[in-house]
Amino acid sequence: MDMAISFPELSGTTTPDLDHISSLFLKRFPEAWTEDADVTLYGDNGRFIRLSIVANPVHGLWLWHRQHEADGKETNHVSLGNPEKLQTYVDVIDDAVTLEGLFLPPALAWLAVRDFIELEGRKSEKISWLHEDDIPAGRHWLVSVDCL
Repeated sequence: MDMAISFPELSGTTTPDLDHISSLFLKRFPEAWTEDADVTLYGDNGRFIRLSIVANPVHGLWLWHRQHEADGKETNHVSLGNPEKLQTYVDVIDDAVTLEGLFLPPALAWLAVRDFIELEGRKSEKISWLHEDDIPAGRHWLVSVDCL
């Protein structure tokens, strides 16, 4: 599979420098996170798997794993940090919010990101994931602040 990456201070289509990326999580969070990150693996016939990493300086990192099939079907999973905090929204990106309980501490998020890269797009078993259909009733995993 072909890979494209975009991290603070690093982007391209070559195999990423895992030491540099790990330092963003383990040594330089939150100050290095001036932008969000993505790792995308491209397959045949328009298929791709993308892991988006969204930083919040207070709450940690939120991971969004999406698998896009050739027929256009998309499956979304989000990281699950603390199920007790799935009632409170916090800021994420561009006038959008997500649930506080979806954030992970940087060290745990790094384990999942490293697995995604090394295991060619598979969801890491080192963290818990929540399928988009399993979000608590009346809540949404990503929503515009205008909708609240």
